[in-house]
Amino acid sequence: MKNKIFWVVDAVLFLGFLASFQLEWTGLVAHEWLGAAIILLALAHLLLHWSWVTAVAGRLMRARTGRSGAYFFLDSIILVGFLIISISGLVMSSWLNLTLSNYDAWRQLHIITSAGTLILIAAKIIAHRRWVVSIPRKWRPQRAVAGHFGPVNQRRNRLAQERRDFLKLSGVLGASVMLGMLGVVRAERRLLASTDEEPNVQTLSDAGDQQAFAATATPEPTSTAGPTAAVNESAALVSDETDCTVRCHHGCSYPGQCRKYVDANANGRCDLGECL
Repeated sequence: MKNKIFWVVDAVLFLGFLASFQLEWTGLVAHEWLGAAIILLALAHLLLHWSWVTAVAGRLMRARTGRSGAYFFLDSIILVGFLIISISGLVMSSWLNLTLSNYDAWRQLHIITSAGTLILIAAKIIAHRRWVVSIPRKWRPQRAVAGHFGPVNQRRNRLAQERRDFLKLSGVLGASVMLGMLGVVRAERRLLASTDEEPNVQTLSDAGDQQAFAATATPEPTSTAGPTAAVNESAALVSDETDCTVRCHHGCSYPGQCRKYVDANANGRCDLGECL
């Protein structure tokens, strides 16, 4: 029963961590809450395996290492990765709402550490593949095998089964890591697209300012219909520009460069950059 609890906690932790890479699906708010839940599950994982941690730490102090020492080293790197992810995510979060001059550096640290930690977790699962596949197998009803198999055949069948389990688990983990990396790539592409669009927004703003200046500098219209219509049209444009109050001039598309991004009308643009 204890191993089943360990397995379920680890499975939920891995799936939740993998889902956190899909920012396009979860959105920023759900991403932050999901990250907090992942940190709590990581702490639960550490507490559930605390007896193993203390035992291996004692062996390391007595210079009696081996495979357990390698596992301990891998787990220590993963722990440091989760610490960096949690600290950087909290600094950038909308909960603290900090004004960061080096926001891009924090974001890159958060992304790179998350990707590296995901790869290390996949390596950890491969290292513990026998335990990972043995727990779900116990949940299935065992079928009786007819016939008699000698020790040689039993060992051959066991090795064949381990190879099949290794290939299946490697395929699932490889697809999971690729899915996580694709989520990062999609978020980066959207960020680059929003960055490329910002000069266009500024150009439009400059054009509006020039148009307003030209309208204010227009001389008194004559009695002809053509200039009067042109002045009325310019006045209407100036009125539109004057009535448009924009709280943010970045014009970001999802996920944008700002952690305050919000898109309540679901038009793919930040509401803070649209007219009130």
